[in-house]
Amino acid sequence: MTGTKVLLILLILMVVLFIVFVVWGMHKNGPATSDWHTFLEEPHPVINKLGDLFPSPSPKLKPSELIPNPSPLRRAQPDIGVSPGKFILRFGDQPTTFDVSPDSGHKLRRATFSVTSSVTRSACATIAYHTLDDSGRDLNLNKQSWPTGPDSKNDQDPKNPTKVTFQAVSARGQLTFTLQQTDCVVQLE
Repeated sequence: MTGTKVLLILLILMVVLFIVFVVWGMHKNGPATSDWHTFLEEPHPVINKLGDLFPSPSPKLKPSELIPNPSPLRRAQPDIGVSPGKFILRFGDQPTTFDVSPDSGHKLRRATFSVTSSVTRSACATIAYHTLDDSGRDLNLNKQSWPTGPDSKNDQDPKNPTKVTFQAVSARGQLTFTLQQTDCVVQLE
């Protein structure tokens, strides 16, 4: 016998033994009692860490792409300056509805807002986004809101409960902010 034939016979013997041991182990242990096949919705820290390592491929929504509707934006506290490259909305600023400019170069844009209150240290506003032409419906991105309700697990990050990220589609859209406390501040990051 040549070396190739011996190797082939050993390989076949190993495969047969593997199958025999698998079948024997299934019958010896009985029916499965673990719940490994059920999906658990609780957060998985390892996956969250991987998500932090790799940023989203979609670009950030720029403050210049948010246009007050109706114009102009009137500040309730004009003495507090806001640099031109930032979007900060405070309680009393009018209007609280902003048109999101279309962007044909990117299918999705990421808009991350932090919603803070100096007194309660909790979310003090609601944010709603919708597209004006119903695009993004196939991805369920045509209507988004935050917070989405008391039972929702997806509307906020447990580590940062006052941050929310929306996916703005390339078409024209609209963001509406409802600030509920006098010290409430919404900022685009």
